[in-house]
This record gives sequence, structure tokens and C-alpha cells, in this order.
Amino acid sequence: IFKAPTYGSYFFRLSGLSIDMNWFAFNLGIVLLFNFFMKKNSQNKFISFSSFILVILTFSRTIFLGLFISLLTNTKFLLRFFISMVLIFLCMYYLYLFNESFAIFIQERFSFGVQDSAGIHIKYLNISFANFLEHPFFGTGYSTFYFYTDNPSNHYMNVHNMYLSFLSETGVICFFLLIVLIFYPLIFCRLKVFRSILIFLAITGLTYQFYTSLLFWFLIIAIWNYRRLNTNG
Repeated sequence: IFKAPTYGSYFFRLSGLSIDMNWFAFNLGIVLLFNFFMKKNSQNKFISFSSFILVILTFSRTIFLGLFISLLTNTKFLLRFFISMVLIFLCMYYLYLFNESFAIFIQERFSFGVQDSAGIHIKYLNISFANFLEHPFFGTGYSTFYFYTDNPSNHYMNVHNMYLSFLSETGVICFFLLIVLIFYPLIFCRLKVFRSILIFLAITGLTYQFYTSLLFWFLIIAIWNYRRLNTNG
């Protein structure tokens, strides 16, 4: 259920039954967004609170950013979410000051050294973009990025960017289709929960890639089907 980070810290992150903390946090983030817009009762409040705590324990930078931006666009939740973020920041700052393992963990997560998490992400973004320049129309082939890494068996064998992943592996045509599928519904979709989910998918795509998840495509299909139902009447 808990998984240790790759590098120097002994601070564990919640991963649930998944081998990847980001995937687990992604599922929790979707649950949290739906519950934010549902009618409030004791059951929904419990689910929202539990999901929120579990997301925090994953320490997923991607999901933190996605939830922050998607909920920031809804003024209804702005004050509530701001207070929650302040409390989380204070708790993390306290841990950072008084827990050595947590301090090492935070430094590793937000440092840009060659062997640090953020540094490796930047290196792989550069590799992906170079692959796109060499194969702009059809890409290198779906799920082939790890062939171009220094160690194909390591944890960071994906680009950690949905858009660059599509560009480098499948080319500009598939990339354009992806952009249409995610961003075009923002024009017609008036249902706030779907708009927030689209923003969540778009933002999390900047620092990870969840398009291999069935949940990702189920949400896209549901939102496009909502448009069809609205158009028909």
C-alpha cells in the first residue's frame, strides 16, 4: 500500500493497490472532483475528506497541480480550497523542519539535479522533443519512448508529459486529435463538474500521462456523449 521513493529518503508515499502513486492519486482526484459538485450529505463529505487526505499522502505533484487549477476556476470552492492548502502547507513545513526523512524527501522531489526527480523529468522531456523533431509526422511508435532512455527498465520510462508523449510517439496528427478531444468540449460543456474534469485532465497531462488509463478515456467519452445529448435536445 505504501511505496518508498526512488532516491535517498526513507519517507513513504501512499500508492494503494497500484505500483504507481500518481495513478492512485489520479483516481482519487477524479473521485474528489465529482464529490465536490454532488449534493452535500454526510456520506459525500466523508468520501471527499477521505479522498483529500489520501491524495495528500501520495505526495503527487501532478495531482496537486491538477486539483489546484481545476478547483481554482470555480469561485464556489475557492475559499474552502485556499484554507485547505494553507493548512497542508503549514503541516508540511512543520514536518520539513522537524523530520529529517521528510526534509530529504522534499529536497529530492523539488531539486533539479541530474539524479533528482525533477532533473530526470527534464532530461526525458528533452529526449522526447528530439524524437519528435526526427519523426514529426508518425512518431517513433506507440509506447516506444523507453527505448531511448539510458536505462529502459527504470521507473521513469515514460515522458511524464502527455502532449510530448503523443508528439514523439504518434506524431502531429494524433497530437492534434488529442487536443481536439480534450479542449474542444470546453467550448460547449456547461456542466461544471465536466469542465473541471477536462481542466484536470489537461493540467495533469503537463507533468504525467494518464491516457493509458481506461478511466481517462471513459471520462472523455462521457463528456462527448453529454454534448451529443445536449445537441439532440
